[in-house]
This record gives sequence, structure tokens and C-alpha cells, in this order.
Amino acid sequence: MLTEKGMDYEEIVLGQDITTRSLRAVTGATTVPQVFIDGKLIGDSEALESYLAVA
Repeated sequence: MLTEKGMDYEEIVLGQDITTRSLRAVTGATTVPQVFIDGKLIGDSEALESYLAVA
């Protein structure tokens, strides 16, 4: 979705770049993806879809 909107992004791979424990500490969630835009937590892929529909 980000690519389709022409947005650049950085992918952080769970288990390689970050642990589930770290993800939960930052987002309160353990599911992926967890998307941040300009430092703001958007949430999972469904939340991203809603965010992009309005943006």
C-alpha cells in the first residue's frame, strides 16, 4: 500500500532487527505489520488502509 501511494519506507524485520518483546514495548501489539508514519503509530495493515483512505 505504501509503494502504491508513492511513499518511501523502511522495513524492520521481526526476529532479525527487533524482537517481539521490543515490538510490544513500543506498540502494545505483537502482530505485524505495525506501521509508523512520521513517528506516529498507525497500527496494523487494516489501520494503514483506513489511514491512507483519508490521507
